[in-house]
Amino acid sequence: MLPKKAAMYAVEDDLVSLSTVYDLLDEQQHFYKELIQQQERNYRAFLQMVMDSTSSRMDSLVREMQDLRNCLQRTKSDLSEVKRHGVQNSKRTECLAEGLVMVREALDGQTMKESRSGVRPADPKRSGLRLDSSGRAVAGRAELKKIEPKAVKLVADLTDIHFENLKVVCKE
Repeated sequence: MLPKKAAMYAVEDDLVSLSTVYDLLDEQQHFYKELIQQQERNYRAFLQMVMDSTSSRMDSLVREMQDLRNCLQRTKSDLSEVKRHGVQNSKRTECLAEGLVMVREALDGQTMKESRSGVRPADPKRSGLRLDSSGRAVAGRAELKKIEPKAVKLVADLTDIHFENLKVVCKE
């Protein structure tokens, strides 16, 4: 006698038909399709967000670079203008220095002529001059007030510096 085969399934279990398995597989396939579509939508939304943020960053960087370029161009033009003014000021300073040297030489020459010829100014008290401790003639206040506008005008003309708001203080 042949041995009796043992049943794989217990007698109490319900057997599943093939159509039920196909239905379950179709349902599972439908859920997986929905899940894949949802993942695709999420991935596309993520990529769109990354692209938007990247493009906005690039736009802001481009704007900043344009601002920097404009600032550099303005700075370059300002520097060239400052250099040009510096050259003009140095030329003007050289001319003023030469003029001052010439005036000093003329004054030194005049002083030497006066000392050689023995010509001395008249009484310092009458001329509005007084002598300081070294014996040099110093103008009095009245004389300074007369000379002051001429000196201020001369310095202002030579240096393009205006002294309208400045006050001269004399110390005796």
